[in-house]
Amino acid sequence: MFEEVSAPDNVKECINSLVKKSNLNPSAKIIYNSGSEIGDGFMSKTYTVDINDSEQSLNVFLKCALDINIPGMPTPVQIYSNERYSYETMVPKYIEFLEEKSIMDGFQNVHRYYGSAENKIIAFENLRKTAYELCDKTFVGNEEHIGMVFKTFAKYDSIGFAFKDQKPDECKKI
Repeated sequence: MFEEVSAPDNVKECINSLVKKSNLNPSAKIIYNSGSEIGDGFMSKTYTVDINDSEQSLNVFLKCALDINIPGMPTPVQIYSNERYSYETMVPKYIEFLEEKSIMDGFQNVHRYYGSAENKIIAFENLRKTAYELCDKTFVGNEEHIGMVFKTFAKYDSIGFAFKDQKPDECKKI
């Protein structure tokens, strides 16, 4: 799929921290690959990382912020800060809210978030290893795909509206 690459030290430090946090063997085999085609990441450099020890494995997708500054546009670090906040604060609150309401088919369209480093690296589950495919960035979508996207956004928005309505004080905190 993608070729094996050498990773910079901050990426290796992020992965070593994840290995420790996940209770994987510190001597686990770690393979770094390019995470996408050139141009796919837009404001990031991506890596896929396969971590294997004798008992378990972890497949990670890393987004690493590029050091760019376009006047009038948020920097990648600012965007990552918002994204990180969403995964660390909002999504867990929404999932907890759905569980309290015994809603089992609520918003399940969130990949596993493993954490971040320096607000410049975000680590996720590598969905390609679970049979998901990234659409070509030039694919506009057909009616079926666009319908799925809107239904997914509608679920997410509905949870937010219900959360705000039923837990207004908690909503103000997040």
